[in-house]
Amino acid sequence: MAGGNVGRVALSSLLKHFPPVRHAFAYGSGVLHQPGLYNQDVSTSTSASKNIDAKGPMIDFIFAVEDSMQWHKQNIAKNPEHYSWLARSSYGHHVVCGIAQHVGVGVHFNTLVPLEGQMVKYGVVDAAALEDDLLTWRHLYVAGRMHKPVLTLVQDSTVLAAQQSNITSAAASALLMLPQGFSTEDLLRTICGLSYHGDVRMGVAEDPHKINRIVQGSRQLLEGMYLPLITGQAAASPAPVPAAGAAAASSPQQGVRGHGSPGEVAGVYQEGDGRWQQDMSASTRQALMRMLPSSLLHQMAYAVGLEVPESHVRIDTTQRDILDRVMASRQHDKLLAKCLRSIVARSSSYQALSGALSSGGGKALEYVGRKVIKAIKIPPGLKLPGSGGATGK
Repeated sequence: MAGGNVGRVALSSLLKHFPPVRHAFAYGSGVLHQPGLYNQDVSTSTSASKNIDAKGPMIDFIFAVEDSMQWHKQNIAKNPEHYSWLARSSYGHHVVCGIAQHVGVGVHFNTLVPLEGQMVKYGVVDAAALEDDLLTWRHLYVAGRMHKPVLTLVQDSTVLAAQQSNITSAAASALLMLPQGFSTEDLLRTICGLSYHGDVRMGVAEDPHKINRIVQGSRQLLEGMYLPLITGQAAASPAPVPAAGAAAASSPQQGVRGHGSPGEVAGVYQEGDGRWQQDMSASTRQALMRMLPSSLLHQMAYAVGLEVPESHVRIDTTQRDILDRVMASRQHDKLLAKCLRSIVARSSSYQALSGALSSGGGKALEYVGRKVIKAIKIPPGLKLPGSGGATGK
C-alpha cells in the first residue's frame, strides 16, 4: 500500500535524530488508525499516517538498544532538551537508567518532544530486557504493546523471535479466557485487552474505549497476526506490520527461545461467519496453559498455593503439579485473568511513578492532561458493546 510505505519512510527519517538502535517500532493512534480520533477517515483503517503531520496526534516510538546507559549518555549530549533538568548533568544517564530500572519496568520515556514539526514520545529499553518481557511477561509492558500491530522501523532477529512467543502466549491466554463458542471479534478484543485490564490509567488518563478502537481500526492486521496461530495455516509474522497495511508474512523465525510456535494453538474449529468453537477438555486446556509465559505461570502457581521458583515452572514435574492444581480449582479462566490484572496493575503503577520522577513533574502533568482530554472524547459512530453495534456474541 503506497500510503503505508510513505508513512514508514517518514517515520524512519526521524531516527536520524537519535543514536543507533537495535530494534525500533512506532505504535498507537498516531500511527495506526483508531476510529473516532483526530477526524481520521475510516478508509485509512489499516494504514499508517501517510506523512508527518504537525496537527496530528503524538507519534509513539519504542527503541530497543544494546546498552541503555551508554545510549542515554549519547542522547543527552545530542538532545538535552528532550530530558528534564534531572538528566542534564554529568551523571544524568545514571539517574535516567536508575529510575527506569529500579523504580519503573526498565523503560524510560521522553514525551512531548517536538521533532520536525511533529510531537513525539519515545521509550528506550535494553534489548535484553525487551526480549525477557516478550518471553516471560515479567512486566507485560512493552510486550503488551506488541500484542497489537506496530510499524517496525528497525528489525532485530532476536527480538523478532521472542515476539513470536509473545503473540503465541497472547493467543493461548485469550482462548483460556473465552467460552467454548466465540467470535473473531471476541478473540481480538480479548487479546487487545490482556495488557489493559488492571492498568491504573484506564478510565482516568487512558481512553476507556481504547480496546474497541484498536480492534476496529486494525482488524485486518490483527487477523493476520492471530488467525494463522489458531488455524495452523500460514504462520503469522513475528514482526507485526513490517509495512503498515501489508499482509502478514509467512516466514516463521527459527530459534524461538520460549514456548509455542506458529500453528501450535490447537483445539479450535471454525464454524463459519466469524464464529469459532474450541475444545474445552482438560487435556486441551492444559496444552494451552503450557504456552503461557513463565512469570504468568509462576503467579498462577502461587495463587493455588504452590511456592516454587519461577525458574522451575518449565520443569516437567513442577509444571504438571501447577497445571493439575490450577485445573482442580475449576476456575482456571478467572485465575488467569486475576493474575494478568495483578501483573498489569503492578507494572503500570511502577511505570507511572517512574515517569513522574524522571520527568521532574512538569511534563508528566502536561502529558497526563493530554491523555485525560483524549480519554473523555466521545467517539462518534464507534461501535461499543451494548450500543446496538455487532459485538460478535
